[in-house]
Amino acid sequence: MKNFKSIIALTMASSALLIASSAQAKTSYYGGVGVETLSGTNYTSVVAKGGAEIANNFGVEAEVGHGLNNKDYYGYKLGVGVSYAVYGTYTYPIDKDLDIVGRIGYGGWSVNASTTIPGYSYNVSASETGIAAGVTVRKFFNGGKNGIRIDGGYIASGSQFGIGYIRKF
Repeated sequence: MKNFKSIIALTMASSALLIASSAQAKTSYYGGVGVETLSGTNYTSVVAKGGAEIANNFGVEAEVGHGLNNKDYYGYKLGVGVSYAVYGTYTYPIDKDLDIVGRIGYGGWSVNASTTIPGYSYNVSASETGIAAGVTVRKFFNGGKNGIRIDGGYIASGSQFGIGYIRKF
């Protein structure tokens, strides 16, 4: 019980520090688009990402993606449907133009399969949700607001790799 009270006290103190520092820090926003592959396959998705750095390098980020291509698999067309995630983030600035961002949160994805036999059409879908985590390297050009991001991560039971455009607002 003593350890439980210590954990509660530490959590409350950390929350108070985060709230106090967010009152002093200026919130900054960013957004962008890119492409990602899921689980080392040839499935490609277009992904929109956006977030806010709220307090002393801590922030939030959200992403949503939609599949671009289908593959034939034993007469079925398979494709990634939708992917999504929400993260808490920590940004480690290397210099004024280069950041490494760690993120952890919750997300999911769906896969669709369909086939048509003369007179019949079949559609099947599957989805999964769970822990989402990853690392992003962001490079901005000449101290400006425009840059690129390279992402590696994990959503539910699928790994992802992506590259995209990012803009600070």
